[in-house]
Amino acid sequence: MPGFRETAQHNASCLPATVIYNPRLYTLNTTSTLIVTVLSIYLVVIFSQCIPFFVLTSRFVLKIRTVSNRTAHLQKQFFKALCIQISVPFLIVTIPTGYVFYVFYTGNLDVLLINGSAAWISTHGLFSTIVMLRVHKPYRYALLEMIPCKKSAAKRFRLATVSV
Repeated sequence: MPGFRETAQHNASCLPATVIYNPRLYTLNTTSTLIVTVLSIYLVVIFSQCIPFFVLTSRFVLKIRTVSNRTAHLQKQFFKALCIQISVPFLIVTIPTGYVFYVFYTGNLDVLLINGSAAWISTHGLFSTIVMLRVHKPYRYALLEMIPCKKSAAKRFRLATVSV
C-alpha cells in the first residue's frame, strides 16, 4: 500500500512537491474509516445520553402538579428557553459537520464549502451568546445596564429577591 505522500501526490497533483514532501506535514490516517468510526461512536454515546435526559426532563416539567401555577409556568418558560439555547448552536455545528461527513463518504472535495463550513462552525460562540441574550431576560437586562444608552430597558426592569 502506498504511503500518504504518494497518495497525496497522485490524488492532489496540483499541490507542489514542497508541500507534499515537507517533513512537517503529518497525517494520522490515510483512510477515512477510522475517523468515521470514532466520530460515529462518539455521536451514538452523546445521543444515547442526551435523548433520555431531554425526554425525562420534558415529561417532568410538563406534568408537574405539586408546585404553584406561577412556578410551573416559570419552569416551562425556562425549559423552552433552554431548548432554544441548545438547539440553535446544535444546528450551527450539525449542518457543516454533515457536509464534512458527505465529503468523507463521497470524496467530492470542494475547498470553498470546506472553508465555509469551518467559518460557519467558528460562529458557534457568537450565535450561542446572541441566543442566550435573546431568550433569558436577566442576562439581556444586565447587558443593557452595562451599555450606556439614553432610554435603557434595564431601568424599567427591577430585580427583586424572593425569600422562601
